[in-house]
Amino acid sequence: MNDTSEATGTDSPEKTPRIPLWTRFLGYVKRKENERRTKKESVPALDRAARLTSNATIWIAIFTCVSIVVNAGMFLILRRQLNLTRQEVVGQYAAIIQFRVDPPAKNSNAISVSFLNGGEIPSPVAYANFQITIAAFPNGEVLWKSETYKRIAYQIGKNSNGGVWDFDVPLIESSDSAYLTQKRTVRIEGTYTYDNGFGDKISIPVCQSLLGFYTLYHPDGSSNSDGNRFLDCADMASKLIILNKAQLSPYKKQPTAQPKLN
Repeated sequence: MNDTSEATGTDSPEKTPRIPLWTRFLGYVKRKENERRTKKESVPALDRAARLTSNATIWIAIFTCVSIVVNAGMFLILRRQLNLTRQEVVGQYAAIIQFRVDPPAKNSNAISVSFLNGGEIPSPVAYANFQITIAAFPNGEVLWKSETYKRIAYQIGKNSNGGVWDFDVPLIESSDSAYLTQKRTVRIEGTYTYDNGFGDKISIPVCQSLLGFYTLYHPDGSSNSDGNRFLDCADMASKLIILNKAQLSPYKKQPTAQPKLN
């Protein structure tokens, strides 16, 4: 009995107590920290200094690149603002030069060419290259053409003419100053360039033709006169279309009905 009970006894080995998860995690972190410290201490001092220098160089390079990008963005923004400000100032105050041509005066065959400044500040310089042509009116057949003239004017002030030049034009008669008797016209073609006072050079093509004086009459008895001046060539063509359909002589008055006498 005793032997059997001893052989079949219920005694068993003791179980190992379970370590909490949090304690195991702290142990893992501490162990890794010790391993890293040991490995770091085993690295020579020169290698550690070289690694620190390399890391510092990388960060300096990154900071430099970021600074360059930021400064470039600020430069572009400032440049755009300066351009907008300059455009506003130029648009408000710049010199605006017109190429002006005046028709022959009475009993004269000379036309007058000049520059007119309609801007707010003087223009340092303006120059033009152009030719004068005498053409049949209205078909435009060339009857005479001049050489190429070159003219230049300096310091053209506000609302003032610069460089007034007279040119004699052959074949033009006094009858050509009136549209109804006009048989010839004067045409000027070329290009003029001027400085707007801010260093900008502006070039503009020129094409102007002389249209004689005319009077338009309206059915209500009113009238208006124009002409004997130079028009842009494009305006000249459209004006001729209008004049071909217009009433250029006074309307005849309708006789009033006489009352009948009984």
